[in-house]
Amino acid sequence: MKMLFVAPMPPPMTGNSLPVKVLKEELQADHDIDVINLNKRQHKAAGITSAGRMARIMSVLCQFCLSQRRYDVLYITVAESWLGNVRDIVMLMICRKRLSTVVLHMLGGAGMHDILAKGKGVRFLLNRYLMGRVGAIVVEGDTQRNTFAHVAARSKIHVIPNFAEDYLFCSDVEVNQAFDDTAMVRILFLSNMLYGKGHLELLEAYMSLPAETRANVTLDFAGKLVFETESFRKMIDEDSNVTFHGPVYGSAKRDIYLKSHVFCLPTYYPYEGQPFCILEAYATGCAVVTTDHSGIRNVFQEPGNGFEVTKKSVDDLAAKITHVVENRSGLRKIALNNLEVARAKYTKDAYVESMSSVLQAVAKSLQSEDSSSSRGAEQGGP
Repeated sequence: MKMLFVAPMPPPMTGNSLPVKVLKEELQADHDIDVINLNKRQHKAAGITSAGRMARIMSVLCQFCLSQRRYDVLYITVAESWLGNVRDIVMLMICRKRLSTVVLHMLGGAGMHDILAKGKGVRFLLNRYLMGRVGAIVVEGDTQRNTFAHVAARSKIHVIPNFAEDYLFCSDVEVNQAFDDTAMVRILFLSNMLYGKGHLELLEAYMSLPAETRANVTLDFAGKLVFETESFRKMIDEDSNVTFHGPVYGSAKRDIYLKSHVFCLPTYYPYEGQPFCILEAYATGCAVVTTDHSGIRNVFQEPGNGFEVTKKSVDDLAAKITHVVENRSGLRKIALNNLEVARAKYTKDAYVESMSSVLQAVAKSLQSEDSSSSRGAEQGGP
């Protein structure tokens, strides 16, 4: 099967590029896959009037227009920004005569909800007309399924959750070793630090705690610092129990998860979907503190997976940190439960198998349509 991936590929490694990279690597041994790379070289998006961004979009559209007819299946990751959605509409218009060959994949969801929820206007009508005719739409959870139900039949919408990479999964023994020592409760924030990810609120919440509570906590930040860099670094320098590690990968990433008792992501990021870092925290045996935002509700429930905090609330975060410190003996049970959940639901193999099934089903459906058309032409002949 020949497939065209119109999707982000690393670098940089993000929650959008990681699943595409993994899917391509797993499928390319048996299928012919080409890529039109949508990834930005930097995390901070250019403005809508950026000449560079407009040139990049035009380049993508030209590549797609010239090549799309050569493939059995067109796999396209869906954008959530205004301009990105316009780009997607144009791409779907280009291949409008073969939309049944298209598989759309929504990696995110909060931004797309804003685009589709209004249910009116030219852009909504175009999205509904085009997306309603594609072969399949893949979403991360039921929250995103409900978003796309505005424009497509539910039978076309497939829920395939994200995953934790194999090397991150730990053993029960490793979890128990980490929780044998809770004299200091180790809290980890691991994500690219963009606006809305909640890293500033977490740091402010920690700093607001009484000195005797802070003395029982270490706070580690890992990831690329993009938003409010100067104020963030200044606050970190004020407390020796707070450490900024920068981006971490491979064994260093696994180690920092394993050393942590609690993973905290108090996100309200506008384009949030189903964060990989939460599933990674499950796979490495951490209790989780997070918000009820976008697709998180599909993979996180309080109290089984951890503790929910109010978005943008420094006071609630401070209260949850205090609760964790005062009830640290209960964290081990949550951590072991999260590890079992990850093993059962959020593996790479399960993700690849489900994605492969959708892609092959679309290709098979197309072959059936072609066969039916051929038989009809033969029957209608002289």
